[in-house]
Amino acid sequence: MLNFLSSLYPISLFLMVAVFATWYTFDLKGIRHRLFGYAKITSASIFLLSFFVSYKLEWATLLWLARDISIFVVLMSLYETFLKYKLITSTVVLTISSGIGFNMYQAGNLNFHSASSSFSANKGAELLINIKNTDQLAELQSLLKPFDASFAEAFPHLQSKGITDLDECYTIDLKDASQQTKLIEALRSSGLVDWVEENETIKLKPNKSEKVSSAKKNWKHLNDPLLTNVWEFNYLEINELSASLRKLKPKKKASIYILDTGVDGNHEDLNANYISLDKKYDSDTDIHGTHCAGIASAVSNNKLGIASLNFENKFTTITGITVLPNGSGTQEAIIDGIILAADNGADVISMSLGGRSNDKRQRAYNKAIEYANKKGAIVVVAAGNEAQNATKSVPASCKNVITVSAVGNELQMADFSNFVNDIEYKVAAPGVGILSTVPNNKYESLDGTSMATPYVAGIIGILKSLSPELTTAEVYKILSETGIDTNETKLTGKFIQPNKALNKLDLSSSIWDWIWKVLFNFNPLK
Repeated sequence: MLNFLSSLYPISLFLMVAVFATWYTFDLKGIRHRLFGYAKITSASIFLLSFFVSYKLEWATLLWLARDISIFVVLMSLYETFLKYKLITSTVVLTISSGIGFNMYQAGNLNFHSASSSFSANKGAELLINIKNTDQLAELQSLLKPFDASFAEAFPHLQSKGITDLDECYTIDLKDASQQTKLIEALRSSGLVDWVEENETIKLKPNKSEKVSSAKKNWKHLNDPLLTNVWEFNYLEINELSASLRKLKPKKKASIYILDTGVDGNHEDLNANYISLDKKYDSDTDIHGTHCAGIASAVSNNKLGIASLNFENKFTTITGITVLPNGSGTQEAIIDGIILAADNGADVISMSLGGRSNDKRQRAYNKAIEYANKKGAIVVVAAGNEAQNATKSVPASCKNVITVSAVGNELQMADFSNFVNDIEYKVAAPGVGILSTVPNNKYESLDGTSMATPYVAGIIGILKSLSPELTTAEVYKILSETGIDTNETKLTGKFIQPNKALNKLDLSSSIWDWIWKVLFNFNPLK
């Protein structure tokens, strides 16, 4: 009986409101019956009993009881006003609701269709354009006709159109590629488009490596057998991080999306942390995506393979999206992947990929990254492996991403790593001889800023699990201020220190958090 009464809270509060509202409605019409009196007493008694059966009599619970009674009084007052002034109150409520709804739509918090689980890129498209006015599609078609070219909406699965103009992007497919330069000139002089970009293809350059053995250490709470070959744990405060994480309870499991060649979701060291978005992304068309996924969030302490920084397996999950099938993909496909991840609630988007850049080649990327940021995602990207300035690579040089350089087992900048001294948000992570998962329950060592990137994505995922509202700028500030020097810090950025970053995180509740909890949480003991 007590368990049943406990289960009625907080429903009993709204039951009481409904009973009293019904009584008041009939009372205004002169209809009175003793059953109404019994119903009022019964509903109030159920409310009080369900509350005190659920919680001990303490000051905190009395505060919540006062809150609930205040809610009851306010709701009854509003109902009384509504009955007396139906037209006025209906107009006010409709106006306020419309305003709130419009603002939510503009902020991307109100969507009129569910997120897609996959996309289909136009593999043959040579160009990406942003049209000034979608009412001018007929004029665009007329312009393309002499070039024997066709156009299609670039990102039709876009969910939150109110916060971006990516819905004004179109791909153009030319049958005769030799006409591309002339078509670009015609588009730019037509007045129909804001910009034109080549839909370039990005190809991965595999960097297999010999294992770099580490001095065996006593990693407390970790029993993964291949950790003796994971040199980077020597520099990542592993025992301290493990102790810190054991004491913490995440507010949510942060989702890390790996935009790559696909991920072997059935791998023995990934499966328990892997969440599928679409089956077609759950196998790897190469080895690259699975390798990155293992670094970001391999299952730790399971007596198999390696471990990730997600030691307790309660802070992050991984999801794959294939944007580089067989190691090659277009700019359109990568942007499609960013949108898809953002629309499905990604907390962190990890992209171990890149291509050559100039200012005219990154407007679409910047729009997609801005969209992901507005939806709550932090985007982490590889600096690139050309041993040049990362400003020459996209998306490494894009706005509001965290760009990651690679260092070796003596914290020296990797000889292949692009340098990031001219990038706004930059950090360094292990990227030489990195042992991780590859398809079919195997493990291999690879080199690259591709390997450094998911290390950073992994720690950001943990930070976001504890403080979901963190922004890119806030996370970068934490990582940079707590990082340590490399042999060439100016060129690499600071080397990440996960435990120090965790300790830098402000987990204290603000007065607004407390007010929100008082007003909207129906469990005062949480």
